[in-house]
Amino acid sequence: MDLVLTRPALAEINSFISKVDAYPVSVDELVDLARKFKAPRPVVEFYRSFGRYQLFHGQDELRNRSEQVDMLRQEERDMPHDSLSVPEED
Repeated sequence: MDLVLTRPALAEINSFISKVDAYPVSVDELVDLARKFKAPRPVVEFYRSFGRYQLFHGQDELRNRSEQVDMLRQEERDMPHDSLSVPEED
């Protein structure tokens, strides 16, 4: 899956999070809720990519972790491809 094509806007993520009203909530439940609330497909795919056994105990925790993951993915995409390879030793 190409995350560049499926990257949700932070506003879409926050809009979805504002609809989640029962905590704690698991990643599987987030995916189900995203579908139920008809969140854009990139939001559904975003949460499907999270570790399956993560549990969020409140809206702030969910929002913070979502923003962290989004930032890490953006940094990964912005990183030059050459910096991902390790130079060979002579």
